[in-house]
Formats: sequence, C-alpha cells, structure tokens
Amino acid sequence: MAQIPCIGCQLPFSESELWKVGEKIVCGQCKSLFSGTPVAMAGNSAPPPAADDAFPPPAAASETKPPAQGVPMFGQRNPAFASAPAAGAPAAAAVKAPKITVDKDYDKRFYSHSGTVGVMGPIFMIAAGLVGAGILGPIYGYLTAFNPFIYLNFLAAVGFGMAMGFAVSMAAKFGDTRSGTAAGLIGLATGSLGLYISWGFFFSASMNTPVFLPPGDLLEAFQKAAKEGMWEIAGVRPTGGGLYTIWALEAMIIVGLSTLIAWHAVSSSPFCERCSRWMDGPKELGRREAIVDGQRFKKTVENGDFNPFTMIGPFTNPNAFTKAELYSCDKCRGIHTLNVFSVVVTKNDDGENEEDEDQIIELLLINTEAADWLSLNLK
Repeated sequence: MAQIPCIGCQLPFSESELWKVGEKIVCGQCKSLFSGTPVAMAGNSAPPPAADDAFPPPAAASETKPPAQGVPMFGQRNPAFASAPAAGAPAAAAVKAPKITVDKDYDKRFYSHSGTVGVMGPIFMIAAGLVGAGILGPIYGYLTAFNPFIYLNFLAAVGFGMAMGFAVSMAAKFGDTRSGTAAGLIGLATGSLGLYISWGFFFSASMNTPVFLPPGDLLEAFQKAAKEGMWEIAGVRPTGGGLYTIWALEAMIIVGLSTLIAWHAVSSSPFCERCSRWMDGPKELGRREAIVDGQRFKKTVENGDFNPFTMIGPFTNPNAFTKAELYSCDKCRGIHTLNVFSVVVTKNDDGENEEDEDQIIELLLINTEAADWLSLNLK
C-alpha cells in the first residue's frame, strides 16, 4: 500500500499511528487531521498553540505522544500502515516544510531587475509604439467622432491605452529589456503620440480640418470646439471648462494606461541573467484555504520558514482562498520566485464573479528545494 504522508509532520503513517477522537481521525504524531487540516484536538496531551505562536513547528519524532483520550483506529496500531520504511528511503525530515537561509538585507530577499536595456530593446519598443500609434490612433479618432454613445467612447479609450502599453511591453520582452522604467517611459511617449494622432483624425472628421495638425492649429481646434461643444451627455452639451475636463480625463486614461501597463508587465516578469531568458511562469501552485493573519504569514515565509503553508488546509471556500504562483527558470533551475495572494470573490451588479486580489508576497527569491516542495505540496 502506498505510504501516505501526514501534511502536519510529513511522516508516513507507517511511522506513526492513526487515532480516532470522536468522529475525527488524527495523526498520533502531531495531532493533525487525517484530511490534512492541522487542528488542536480537545483532550490531546499536547496543549493547543499559544496565541502568539500562529505557526508552531510539528513535534519532533522523539516526542511522539498519542492523545490522552481516544483510541487507535480499529483498537490497535493499523497493520496497513505498520510496515517499516523501505531500505534506502529518504528520511522523513527531507519532506518537511523547508527552511531556507535568507539575506539579512530585507530588500535583497526579493527579485529585482538588473536594469539592463541593451541596444535592440529601445528600438523594438519604439517601433512597436509607433506602429500601434499609427494604426490605433486613426481608428480611435474616427470612432469617437462618429460614435454617438459616450460610454462606448470611454471603453474605447481604455482599450486604446491598454493596447499601446501591451505592444510596448511585448517589444520590451522581445528585446530582453530588464527595466520597467525604460518600458514605462517609452509607453508614455508613444501613448502620447497615439493620442495626438487620434485628435487629428477626430477634428478632421468633426470639423473638416487637415488630418495632421501642427500643435498651434490643434490648439485652435480645441478652443473652437470648447466654445461650441461637440456632443451631448444626458441632454447636456458640455462646453468650456467642462469639455476640457473630459478631454483631460481621456488623455489621462490613454497615456496613463499605456505607461502603467508597459511598466508593470516588465517589472513583474523575472528574468534569468544566467541563461539570458525570461523565466517560465507564472505557474499556479494550487489554491488553499484563506489565511487568517496575512501579516504573520508574510513575515514567517519571508524569513525563510515555509511551515505556514502546512497550516492552511485544502481549498474549500470558493469565495475566499489563498493562491500561490511560482516563476522558475526551467533551463538552469537556478532561480525561482514566489507570489502569494489572498483572494476574495464577490458578485458585481450583473451577478458575475469578481476576484479581488491582495498580494501578500511578491517575487520572493527561493531555492530549488523550496520550489520543488511547494510544487509537490500545494497541488
């Protein structure tokens, strides 16, 4: 029969006893539920963990104490789990939650880009931004000129900005640019260019001006449009300061998203300098039950102790859970980063599920032992 390890102490049940307390089956070694959710059982000889010790380590093998109340399953040691470990089997401690050595400098415990930009990276990013501005700018300009639905224009502005940022970020990765700042700046410049082009096409369609307007002529077009108004919203025709405010918000959405997405897409993607390649991932390791004390969990794991992962049971509540994901270089297996999120699912006004993610741990550097343990135990 396969040797089933306890999720609490990680010993195979051939080296421990299964005890029955009421209707619950627990590990006689560490008092964990057989289902895998560690609990402090009433009547155990070991007291429950203190309030200031949220993640106590499992008892050592030499401290095995079965519960004072309750009896072993079937009234005696279960023969199905009684066989000794096979010769040459790894020690039980090898599968326990690892503890890794972390840098004394807190900031160095997390991945950060080298800042390398290179020669081709900026060329690729600028080229992608120019192509995006040249294609999307006219489309957006004509759409906002002829579309009578202001709400659709808002969605178009969001899509325009996101597409510009995405184009620059993809070009940055293609050119191995490891600088979120460089990507963000080019996203800012090309997003602004795309907006400028769209305004030319907008006024050309609305006021019969030339498509490509010098800055001075463009300013005059804005002033004329602000005086007369361009459209109505709920029966109101914005003019003057109200219309300038709408145009300013439009510019902030397009240029802001272009900048933010280009910056974030590069900054959040780790790169293996040894292999000169972007790391593989993110690989979702599995969902677990919600973390009660996120700050204590964060502090413990960031100090190199992964035991807290054994204290959160399997995913059962679809509306509140913990999600972990891993980036790894699959070529050299020499660098790994860990992200952990606390997720709450709510219903929006349309009755659709929306996930609100609170990132607890971001790009924590871990070794191969910890990465393999997490991949195995968080399925």
